[in-house]
Amino acid sequence: MITSLMKLSSNSADDKSCVREKKIESRENVEGDMSMDDLALCSPLVGSVIEVAPNATPKSKRGKRVRKPSKLLVGQYEALAKKIKGCKDDEKGFSKDVIRGWIKKEHLFVYTSIQSCLGLDSHFWEVLVGDAKNGWLETQHIQLWITIMLLGRPSDANWTILPAEWLSSIKNHGSWQFEFVDGSTHPYPSLHGIQKFYIPVNIPYQHWLVACVDMSSWTMTVYNSLPSFCELETQELLAFLDTNFPIWVAAAKYDMGPKFREPPFNRIYPENVPVQSGDLGDCGVWTCIFLDRLTKGQDIYVDDKQTTSVAMEFRWDFAKILYENKTSEEIHQTKIDK
Repeated sequence: MITSLMKLSSNSADDKSCVREKKIESRENVEGDMSMDDLALCSPLVGSVIEVAPNATPKSKRGKRVRKPSKLLVGQYEALAKKIKGCKDDEKGFSKDVIRGWIKKEHLFVYTSIQSCLGLDSHFWEVLVGDAKNGWLETQHIQLWITIMLLGRPSDANWTILPAEWLSSIKNHGSWQFEFVDGSTHPYPSLHGIQKFYIPVNIPYQHWLVACVDMSSWTMTVYNSLPSFCELETQELLAFLDTNFPIWVAAAKYDMGPKFREPPFNRIYPENVPVQSGDLGDCGVWTCIFLDRLTKGQDIYVDDKQTTSVAMEFRWDFAKILYENKTSEEIHQTKIDK
């Protein structure tokens, strides 16, 4: 389903400069208020040939040799992991029992190198793996996945993903969020040269979908895993996006060519978009899957009979990525008051 694992170094420069006193937020405060700072940097693995010195340890005294798996058996996430400096094979450490053990610990916060000052509590994990009542992914989950996608983005790519709360910040708070448009806020690239903008669209506590604005063709392609749900609210948000996105990119000094084109965008609804199924609220899961596959140029089609299993597989894949980038587990007996 996902082609590669995003393994991030926990010893990055950003981690060293991170404020040591980690801010613990209740899930209500975290929702819709994600920070884009303190993100870990990735370093490419530099290949080298090791020469054995004449006085090397005798073979008889060396430790037991570990046989590496065949390249033909490389898992979905292993290829990209090998490109990251300092990666370790943590396959044996990850299990569903470990994650469910975290869920049972009310005051446990897990920190990762993906967003090093953000603690992931039991509620976060319970929702992510679908053990919660509805499994509806929150802004915190979506933003972490966007960060993973941007950290793995090729430097010459013609696309970007806007923050999970970008559209709702403009609509509900009048906050236009220009701080990341010049490429100075890692891992967001400069808007210069960007052709496709992937935008998470959120109907609060109800539904997630993706809109892709292609500036070269002046189109907005909508990827909605449950088009029959919240139809009126969805159309209102897309109309709002139609009007305000051109204003935002113009104010951000994005080069749209010699002539400013007036909204709306030409709207496209692809026919091959999977329709979610099952008892869990998987719209956020499919939003993440769409972002992953579309940015990698992969086909998004999944047979409707398989959407439930594909969504559940993604939940655990996401959990594994976070687990393998874990930097610490900390117990905080007292949560900060709202």
